[in-house]
Amino acid sequence: MMTNHFYNFKKYALIEDESIPIPSGIDSSKEVMVLCKKTDLTGPNRELLEKILNAIGQNMTSTQIVGVNDDEKINVSQLLHIGSPNTLLSFEINLNKNGLNLKQKLYKLIKLLDTTIIISESLSQLQNKVEAKKKLWATLQLHFKNSSA
Repeated sequence: MMTNHFYNFKKYALIEDESIPIPSGIDSSKEVMVLCKKTDLTGPNRELLEKILNAIGQNMTSTQIVGVNDDEKINVSQLLHIGSPNTLLSFEINLNKNGLNLKQKLYKLIKLLDTTIIISESLSQLQNKVEAKKKLWATLQLHFKNSSA
């Protein structure tokens, strides 16, 4: 009998590309990791991220924030291995182009080993999309309610 924690190697094939850099300063003590565009880490988008994090009991200092330039690739599989977060929130970072091969669906809980991945539109896009904010909030509530039980 398979459980939800079984790792499907065909579905989640890791792309081990050593040429993709790993951002420095990854803190393995932080339970939540955020991937987003570096340009989304200022102004109203930063405020929105702070509100999202506060809603799940986190803040900017208790969360591992990884800002990615538009032309930059990162090794997400290595980030997950080094950082070992319980939750990865990805705001419009294409994980398939950055070291993971998985079926990406917005606002769905994706379990990969010990990490739950939630993929969202960018913080810039969320600013004006009330329905997208509601979907993200519902997914976050489902995940954090289940993880605290």
